[in-house]
Order: sequence, then C-alpha cells, then structure tokens
Amino acid sequence: MSLELEARNLDRERAAEGSGAKWRECPIVCGGSETYGTSLHVEGIRAALRDAGIPVRRSRHAGRYVCNHVFYRLMHATRRGQTSAGFVHLPAIRSKQVERGLTRRQLRRTVMTVVRAELAAIRGEEGGR
Repeated sequence: MSLELEARNLDRERAAEGSGAKWRECPIVCGGSETYGTSLHVEGIRAALRDAGIPVRRSRHAGRYVCNHVFYRLMHATRRGQTSAGFVHLPAIRSKQVERGLTRRQLRRTVMTVVRAELAAIRGEEGGR
C-alpha cells in the first residue's frame, strides 16, 4: 500500500501523430496550483496500518497517469473545504500481490483501517499529518 503525499498538475498523454514525440505533458487544470499535498493524516494512517500488520509506504506522488489525475482532481475540488482527502494506492485484485495471498478481505480490512485512522485523527484521538 502506498500513501500518496502529493498530486501534481501534470498529465501525460500520447502526442499527436507526426509530432516526433511519443508523449506530451499538459496541465490537468489550466491555471491550477502546481501541486496539492494530501490532507490525510498520513503518519496516523501509516502507524495504524503497521499496527495491523499491513505493509505500507509513503510515496512522494501518484505518478503521471490516471492515479495522479484522479488525485489532483480530488484535491482541486476539495481545496477550499474542511474535507480530508487523499489517495491510497492498493494493489489490483488481479496483481501478483493478490496471487501471493493478499485477499479481498485483507484489502477491505486495509481500507477500513485507513478510514478509521483518519476519523480518529480528525477527532484528535491519534497522531497527525
């Protein structure tokens, strides 16, 4: 599991044929902030996942494709509110990690641990960002 720390205002898409480039980069939101940091309480979530025996790491950013796009749009939409928002990478159900024994039940337990840890942090019960 990866707790993403930052969303970047940058998409990577296929370049137009004949341009000489395979990929081009463009902003997700023209005039939008260059980056948004997660508003989740990452350290509290990380500690809760580790306490539950779930492997977890912090990741600087969500890449340059769909995950970053979703994360950036979420953070842009919630930038003015008091809403906690962020992005947690989970392995795909059909990934090698799942084939090695990570079950849907464990993935569900992971999601519930993240939600509970964030709620506890919001209520002031556990660690901070």
